[in-house]
Amino acid sequence: MISIRKIIARFYDPLVNIHVGNVIIKSPLSHPLFHAMRGFKQFGFNTTRLAETIGQKYKDFNIIDIGANIGDTVAFFRNSVQAEVLCIEGDDFYFKILEENSKTLKGVSLFKGIVGSSSGTGNVQIKRERGTGYIEPSATPVKQMSLDDILQANPAFANAKLFKIDTDGYDSLIIKGAANYLQRAKPVVFFEYDPFLLEKNDQQYNAIFDLFRANGYRYALIYMSYGDFIAGIDIADEALLQHMLHYFAGRRGAFYGDLCVIHESDKDIFTALCDKEIAHFKKYRNYNWSPVK
Repeated sequence: MISIRKIIARFYDPLVNIHVGNVIIKSPLSHPLFHAMRGFKQFGFNTTRLAETIGQKYKDFNIIDIGANIGDTVAFFRNSVQAEVLCIEGDDFYFKILEENSKTLKGVSLFKGIVGSSSGTGNVQIKRERGTGYIEPSATPVKQMSLDDILQANPAFANAKLFKIDTDGYDSLIIKGAANYLQRAKPVVFFEYDPFLLEKNDQQYNAIFDLFRANGYRYALIYMSYGDFIAGIDIADEALLQHMLHYFAGRRGAFYGDLCVIHESDKDIFTALCDKEIAHFKKYRNYNWSPVK
């Protein structure tokens, strides 16, 4: 059944207040954030626990958020940490709302632009649909920048310890364009994994795992897109990794996952976060469970 909120938004789409945990941000009435949080109570809060866990090891860490949209992920971060965040968004409509929300979220630096695997021009455009923006082919060339080049203009974030990406199918290209940053800063990388969308832009999207391993990344936490924790794995086990990724293949975007990839030097973060996720969902679902001996 179509909600009254959705019907109204077809004709009138004002900015409304949305509570993201203890944080309030402005959102278009039509934005799916409200429905996602109402339908999936765990939606987004894995990023809150992630930021908290990183902050327990790195007291003064920074964050890069590509595909920042209206600032909703920053709002989830703000439930646990006050780290400085570089928000990158290419869509004019969402960027204006992001500017407004950044005034209350505090500690937010803004960069407007499209991030790609390299800097230059490309025939792409941002298509806005259902509260998000994704990149599609266009007849008009537009400027793109790699993250490595963006960080030259924003050196305060050159060693940001948390790297979040949500660009509806452009994530693997952005990761490939951030090789120098990954090698230098060894950030925790949190990104959307949707094979249906990724393949449209990058036939070799799974090559990012070779890039990760070549730069010392060893661990991954796997989530459903609505926040449920599935497993923490060692990505050196290629067979296990392929089995886990295969779960999301062939879904045609009906559902997908989020991956959190962690460098071998931060094994303590991986272990602590896995323990935290299991404890969280054990309490949330109210079940008795103990590890298999």
